Amino acid sequence: MKTTCQHRIIAQHLQNTFGHLRNWPFCSAAEIEDELCRENLSLAVGDFLVVGMDRNGVRCGKASTLQGLAAFPSDSLVIPFHELERAFHEQYADYVEL
Repeated sequence: MKTTCQHRIIAQHLQNTFGHLRNWPFCSAAEIEDELCRENLSLAVGDFLVVGMDRNGVRCGKASTLQGLAAFPSDSLVIPFHELERAFHEQYADYVEL
């Protein structure tokens, strides 16, 4: 899959928000973009982005229900769509001000 604008916005938000955490598995937003693209991830209203570590390394995915979260390790980071959408609107507002 080709990297999308959604991947770029999500990657920038995640790196800016969580990049300071000691156990954050990504070094840059570009790495996150690559992972989202590799997973063929496309989020819609009501979805949750899930970032977790398992024995195969970092895994990004989405869940739409509580049952969908069962596929991820218990220490995964769960980010609701509305938080990602808010980051988009903030980024867009900054762009318009330029």
